[in-house]
Amino acid sequence: MPLHACLLVEDILRHIFSDIYYVSSPTEGDVPVHYWDRSSQPHRGVARHSLAGLSRVCRFFKDIALDVLWAELENLEPLFRCLPQDLWTETGSQKLLMRRPVTKADWSVFERYASRVQVLAVWDTGARLFSEA
Repeated sequence: MPLHACLLVEDILRHIFSDIYYVSSPTEGDVPVHYWDRSSQPHRGVARHSLAGLSRVCRFFKDIALDVLWAELENLEPLFRCLPQDLWTETGSQKLLMRRPVTKADWSVFERYASRVQVLAVWDTGARLFSEA
């Protein structure tokens, strides 16, 4: 079944996909809770899974859904988890330990998603993502 013509307009899709963040977030009255409000974090997982699914449903949806999905990150962890699994391991203290040097091929996936990030928030400035070997 072909897509309805309105779903072939990128601006409309971008608006629909962006609204997924607010539809899945709690509200205060009629106002959506801001993305970075920690009370909305459990709902963010649902929104992120929905956008990831939309990126796989249709080639036309892919780039728009990925742009919205990766636009705002709380930290760099999702980007580093895109790297090959033989490159890193997670320690008991939930830090990533690099097992080998990073190659150009490893960075290609990282760069593909990192280029979509518009906002990066860091909640814990004392936290370290990587452990030293």
